[in-house]
Amino acid sequence: MYQKFTKNLDETLQTRALEVFDIIDYMVHTSGESPDLIKGIKTLAANRDIKLIIIRINNPPVVIASNKDELIGLPGNDIFHKSESDQSYNFDSKNDQYTAISTIWMENIFKDDQFTEASVGVVFNTHKTRTLLINSILNTSLFLILTMIFAIGIIYILTNKFIFRPLEAINSTLIKNVSENEFIPIPIESHDEIGTVANTLNNLFTELYASKKSLRETTERYELALQNTEVGLFDWDIKHDTIYCSSSFREILGIYSDQFTPTLEWFDNLVHKDDKSLATSALIAHLKHNVKYDIEGRIRHKNGDYIWVRARGQALRDESGKAIRMVGYYVDIGKRKRYEMFMHSFYMLLSDLNLSLERKLNCLLKETCNYLNLDCGIISKIENEKYYTIYCHAPIEYNLNKNKTLNLSDTLCEYVIENDEILCIPDIVNSDFSHHKSYTQYRIRSYIAFPIYMNGHVFGTVNLFDKNARTTNFEEREKSFVRLISQFISNEMTRAQYIDFLHESENKLEAAIEELTNTNSELENFTYVASHDLQEPLRMITNFTGILNNKYNDTLDETAKEYLNICSNSAEQMRLLINDLLDYAHASNIDHEKIENVNLNKILEHVIVNIEKQIHESNAEIMYDNLPTIVSNKASMISLMQNLISNGIKFQNYGNRPIISITSNINDSSWIISVHDNGIGVPYQYQSKIFEPFKRLHAKSEYQGTGIGLAVCKKIIERINGNIWLESKEGCGSTFTFSIPIVMSQTGKAA
Repeated sequence: MYQKFTKNLDETLQTRALEVFDIIDYMVHTSGESPDLIKGIKTLAANRDIKLIIIRINNPPVVIASNKDELIGLPGNDIFHKSESDQSYNFDSKNDQYTAISTIWMENIFKDDQFTEASVGVVFNTHKTRTLLINSILNTSLFLILTMIFAIGIIYILTNKFIFRPLEAINSTLIKNVSENEFIPIPIESHDEIGTVANTLNNLFTELYASKKSLRETTERYELALQNTEVGLFDWDIKHDTIYCSSSFREILGIYSDQFTPTLEWFDNLVHKDDKSLATSALIAHLKHNVKYDIEGRIRHKNGDYIWVRARGQALRDESGKAIRMVGYYVDIGKRKRYEMFMHSFYMLLSDLNLSLERKLNCLLKETCNYLNLDCGIISKIENEKYYTIYCHAPIEYNLNKNKTLNLSDTLCEYVIENDEILCIPDIVNSDFSHHKSYTQYRIRSYIAFPIYMNGHVFGTVNLFDKNARTTNFEEREKSFVRLISQFISNEMTRAQYIDFLHESENKLEAAIEELTNTNSELENFTYVASHDLQEPLRMITNFTGILNNKYNDTLDETAKEYLNICSNSAEQMRLLINDLLDYAHASNIDHEKIENVNLNKILEHVIVNIEKQIHESNAEIMYDNLPTIVSNKASMISLMQNLISNGIKFQNYGNRPIISITSNINDSSWIISVHDNGIGVPYQYQSKIFEPFKRLHAKSEYQGTGIGLAVCKKIIERINGNIWLESKEGCGSTFTFSIPIVMSQTGKAA
């Protein structure tokens, strides 16, 4: 058997080599070492482009067929010495190329049926073969290249039509949609993969743009709703540390650029130094412990001023409770804070009763200017077409002061008085008053004024103005505020006039009281002097009348005796009248009375002792029990109770037994004491007159008395700020009731 060596051989050469080996193998087995074998091998070599066939039976090698002339540089026996791992190799001879192949038979039979080891070596001339192969390869390669170029062209045309153009349409449509608010569908209607992708993108972007439109409309709606509301929204993405601020929020801070990227550090730098601690602690407490975030503080405006804001927010948290986002809003509360400060100052003005009108109104103008964010305030008086500045608040550079006088026509107050209504001008330059002297001469830009009325007539105006224009119109609440300030100024000026009038009246009253006090003192002195001086003649008349009656009683006729009785009775009546007048005068004077705790039960015991004779003669019954202890003057209470009880005993029908009962009650501020009798009663039409001095309802012959006792009772009660009244019905008795304050001062007046 022979081994087939195919290593390093192309397929054609390998086939040829195997064919040669098969033929030689056949020849050897049929011919042995005969001439026919040699001839056949030579013929084989000639027909198959074989340059050399060497058969080696043992050693040495025998060249059976060869073209030695063409074999230059033949490797010789090296052909048989190649290792089995490399049984073929190439070599050159002149310009030809050769390939040597060796093979080994192991079971060749040449003679005597003996196995003989034989080797066959074949040398091929592969130049022609290689040339043909190269040409074939070149032709095939050219064909393949042309085929590939054609295929690439077809692929390009198909790809361009079915892939690139649709993809370009998709790309251009998507790029165009970036700048559009509405989604433009991709114009592809095919049903292949590209069409499926386009339809998917159309559906996806239609939903996306619908969501984008909804979000845009919602954002615009919120922005529109927040316009002119002084409310700004913020949205803090804590995880990525980005902050969104609405346009209204930027306007609060005076930032009008869209190229604005706020940060937490930027926010912290805006906060007033006095409010940083509160802002930081409130934020940390909310993020860590979910404490309500609602604070007020000051932040810096772009112009450098600090404005008051209120911040409220709520954090959104993940499943673990960690804050990942915070949404909230800021509100400009500067106007509210100015109002609060104004109200505080206003309250201080009202509570300070010692503040003069000038100081009060100047402070009021200052606080009003601060509230309206204006520089100047003037209270003017309009009289005879003249404008008088009576109160003024203004910075030094305005050169305004009190008592300045202008022609009314040179001021805007002329229009205020003429229209009798508030005048508001946020910017005179852009108004109908741009040529008025208020601007051309005094450079006033913003102005608001309202008339001041006193006693139903226009007194003047309150004017508030500034040399800077306002960016917004005056609000209705600001107009109402100015009207209220005008009313307050009117009230204060009217009040000041009344106070001046009261002071003048008080001075007159004090003078009159002093005069009256002197007169009363003189009258009291006169009363005492007169009483003592009159008592002496009365005693003389009484004594001498008694002497005449006793000594000359036997010699006097009845007429003379009657005359003496008349004189004696008249003198006695005069004495009683003088004593009652002294009691009445004394009842009006409380300056020297002692105020103390008085037990009414003890008072009644004194009274019963004093009128014991009257009680005994009339068989009267006096009833009382557990009367209170009051604060009053003891002597006055004895006089009061004695007069009331004595009247109850006196004014009785003939033969009727007097029954007097005294009761007490209490309300929130007074003791109520009632003295009830079963006497003749008082007709309704006279009940309002019986407390007047010297008012009598009956003749002296019926009931004795001077008619001054109840007047004394009324004086005693009134001087301690109590009241006394009567409840009575003719023939059914009377009830005199009086009130005494529970708490009394040391002067005898109710505390």
